[in-house]
Amino acid sequence: FDYEEILYGETGQLTEHTLSAIGGDEKTQFYLGGQYMDEGGIIKNTGYKKMSGRMNVDHRLSDKAKLSVSTNLVRSESDRGVTGNDNTNMTYGFSIGFTPSFIDIRQNADGSFPTHPLNPSNPLETAEYFVNNEVTHRALGSMKFDYNLFRADNMDLGFLAVAGADFYNQENEVFIPPFLQIESSKDEAGQSVMTTTDNLNTNLSLNLVHKMKMPGMSFNTTAGLQYETYDWNSVFVHATGMIPTQTNVDKASSQAVYHDRKKRQDRGQFFQEEVTVGDNLYVAFSMRGDVSSTMGDTETKEWYPKAAASYQLGEVALFDNLKLRGAWGQTGNMPQSKAKYTTMASSNIGGINGLVASSTKGNSAIKPERTTELEFGADFSVMGGFATVEATMYQQDIEDLILLVDEAPSSGASYSWQNGGEMKTSGMELALGLNPTNLVELGGLDWNFHMTYYTNESEVTKLNVDPYNYGGFATFLGTYRIEEGYSPTSIVGSEMENDKHVVLGNENPDYRLSFRNSFSFGPVSFSFLVDHKEGGHAINLANLIYDFGGTTADYEEQVLSGQRLESWPLTRTAPYVESTTYTMLRDVSLDYTLPENLS
Repeated sequence: FDYEEILYGETGQLTEHTLSAIGGDEKTQFYLGGQYMDEGGIIKNTGYKKMSGRMNVDHRLSDKAKLSVSTNLVRSESDRGVTGNDNTNMTYGFSIGFTPSFIDIRQNADGSFPTHPLNPSNPLETAEYFVNNEVTHRALGSMKFDYNLFRADNMDLGFLAVAGADFYNQENEVFIPPFLQIESSKDEAGQSVMTTTDNLNTNLSLNLVHKMKMPGMSFNTTAGLQYETYDWNSVFVHATGMIPTQTNVDKASSQAVYHDRKKRQDRGQFFQEEVTVGDNLYVAFSMRGDVSSTMGDTETKEWYPKAAASYQLGEVALFDNLKLRGAWGQTGNMPQSKAKYTTMASSNIGGINGLVASSTKGNSAIKPERTTELEFGADFSVMGGFATVEATMYQQDIEDLILLVDEAPSSGASYSWQNGGEMKTSGMELALGLNPTNLVELGGLDWNFHMTYYTNESEVTKLNVDPYNYGGFATFLGTYRIEEGYSPTSIVGSEMENDKHVVLGNENPDYRLSFRNSFSFGPVSFSFLVDHKEGGHAINLANLIYDFGGTTADYEEQVLSGQRLESWPLTRTAPYVESTTYTMLRDVSLDYTLPENLS
């Protein structure tokens, strides 16, 4: 039996419907739109549905004032099934790995499922009855008020206020019936989980914008204040020992409740000056100061300068047009809300409730990561528009890296938040556009070719804490390594050489390359996109699971011969680190435009 085909064999059909209307007069314009989408999953009882509506209104209150309002309401529902990591062999990936093709676990004629003889759960039964449902209601709104304070022949001063809010309510329901094979042997069979999450993000921006024109020059000055808030509130109820036929969390023999809240407030102020000289030279400078409640010091602003310049040379030598550009600037990455605090967990000792410190120690002096970036680029076209090129090279230097590092057991904590290092990233981006029909007439056919290429690499250049592994289940299963001289996406495992971890691979690819060809002839247009990724690696734990279950296609050649899974824990991780190089046809599109008298 091909159980992968049986389990993952649904069609996964996608349907999408949109309806929109626009209108208005010289003072008021509006847009109304709606969308309905239904995306079926390839696993039974999985899928995604979304219904949304949008309204935008622009209204000129007077010659000086304009008001714009935008709203968006979204309802989405997803049924995810049970995938991902699991240590009980319930998820589909684990179960299939322990299901040889010669045993029959298909549904019986009476609707029941046979007991899986080699695995704690029957994946076909799980797919039939397991519930993992998520319903999200989201409301987004924004308002922009633009008012002209002063206007003259060569200058004007305006006030711009922008306010926005983003609220969502998310309800998650997980239900595992007590009659499932994996539950039936438990003392408290059956589980029900109900999670309710409310999240509200708000922002307010108040700006003064001054524009001035002089002979051969123009100035654009902007200064403003910004405020942002984040409020996340989640309640998680886990019930076990479900009464048959009941799904509510109160219809169970025991319940556990967890409550998590996160709050954050950010404040910022900025100044920016842009100068344009003629049609050739552009120069800009800005300064921004930010402070956040997630920082250890909530009173001192972190300042980030930026500068940029470009020069349009125009037609030079073989170039139809040549533009040179450069930029330098700094930005900050704020810590997580919990990084400055040592959170407390509830504990019951001798029947008395109390609090104990968590295993992760906060850092009251935590500060943002600071990224300094230098960028140079050139844009040009040649041969009468036949080819256009955009090329960029950049380097980022990141200091005060925010790291979750291992702590000695004697410290009383397992981990702590630290500003513990520096990292360098460098890369290149290239875009090439070709229009052969600019050179050769093809009888009305228009042909456009577009290619993008980018590459980047990173290295930890300084580390103030001991090197450590992160992001994996265990070192012998493959993990990432944070160590001076290593890439932060380096994959290591059990293999050591001269007391150092051997790099088995790198998640980051050598480069990415994509090609899009577009053809149009009259009302017909055709396009396709090819995407290529060269290099990069992943840890294939799915192969490890199948090796454990004895169901890998090359089990006899690789496992029984000792090439893979030669011991447990693994002494060689390398066989499970695989290349992720691929070439993929991303999309194909064929369109026909109806005549104007029909459309």
